[in-house]
Amino acid sequence: MTIRNLTPKVGGSLQEYRAVVGDEAVDEILRLAEPLRGARILHLSVLSFGTLTSELLSTLVPLMGGAGLYAEWQAIQGTAEQHAAITNMYEALGGNFTSWTPKERERWQQYNDLHAGLLDKDYDFVVVHDPQPAGVLTSRIVRYGKRPPGRWIWHCHLDLAAAQPEVWDLLRPHLEAYDAVVYSSEEYVRSDLKTGHSAVIPPAIDPLSPRNVPLSDEVVGEVLTRHGLDRSRPLIVQVARLDRFSDPLGALEIYRLAKARMPELQLLLVAMMRENDLSAQIRYEQAARAMAYDTSARLLSSLNNLGYTEINAFQRAGRVALQTGVRKGHDLSILEAMWKGRPVVADRRGVGLSIEGVVSLLGSTPEECADNILQVLSHPARASSIGSAAHSYVRRRFLITRYLCDYLRLFQGLL
Repeated sequence: MTIRNLTPKVGGSLQEYRAVVGDEAVDEILRLAEPLRGARILHLSVLSFGTLTSELLSTLVPLMGGAGLYAEWQAIQGTAEQHAAITNMYEALGGNFTSWTPKERERWQQYNDLHAGLLDKDYDFVVVHDPQPAGVLTSRIVRYGKRPPGRWIWHCHLDLAAAQPEVWDLLRPHLEAYDAVVYSSEEYVRSDLKTGHSAVIPPAIDPLSPRNVPLSDEVVGEVLTRHGLDRSRPLIVQVARLDRFSDPLGALEIYRLAKARMPELQLLLVAMMRENDLSAQIRYEQAARAMAYDTSARLLSSLNNLGYTEINAFQRAGRVALQTGVRKGHDLSILEAMWKGRPVVADRRGVGLSIEGVVSLLGSTPEECADNILQVLSHPARASSIGSAAHSYVRRRFLITRYLCDYLRLFQGLL
């Protein structure tokens, strides 16, 4: 087992964000960071790419450095057997039943024990992201016979409401050793988890990342043409992680219901996938078979040479951003589409953000979602109004600068 160091060599430039969020927001960051200047921060995650956590940390860590903190990011590189065990743990905690065996419990513990011995520095704040490495703190305590220095924080990016009981019972005592727990939503808070301090820090997007920066019409048009899409026809776009809780077939059903009344409609599904993810591959193949004979529907994968610029272009070209899912969760692609001024039509089951009403249209059935799409496409003025409100909403509540402020306030509260 090794640790992959993902720490940027230089801090991010906060000054670049002034043009986007305004002087007041950047000055607030600098004010909050002043008492913390020089503090040593470690963010610990499992994966370095392809997850909500990695997307957030890739921007948050350099911005912490730009604010005067010494921020590091490390990812654990476990064995294949350990990776299989912690994947099952994650699925079980997310509400998908798995056969959790004593051998998997042993491998999860080994994963944390070995990593505890690899941490060779002390920090003022250690933030452990997601459940897989959550046992590192207790493993360190056992290994060295004392609690390590600094404040330890567990950030839960997962909805634990339907967690498999035996897996949650294993994890909970390890979490109660932390100084603080951070949830991504009020809905994720577990009343049976007792910690000294808790906070809610919703997810955010980076407006200056390649996925979100403005693109010229020429670039957008070239990307669409290259992938066989007609910009003159209305396009529904769904960009989503492909996992057990995603529902690409549901998106296809909504599209077909709408297309029956608007034949010129096109659909683009972009599946965000990780290599060697068997569950995602199965869902991708199911969707591909279902779409095989529809020349107006396209299925693309992030594994097939799709970069951030292409995803950005697709979201900007779409007249509607669609989001389906079988369970509530946070997906940054919803926020990205809203930032680009696109109205969102979503299945209520698959949205973990408070975006209903002025900034989105939510439905409880495929028929309702199809009706919402047709309403947006048939009333351009309303679509523009919803899109404008969505952009403003994200600017106020879901940009990375707000996310950084939330963390700085958390750190100050733990001093």
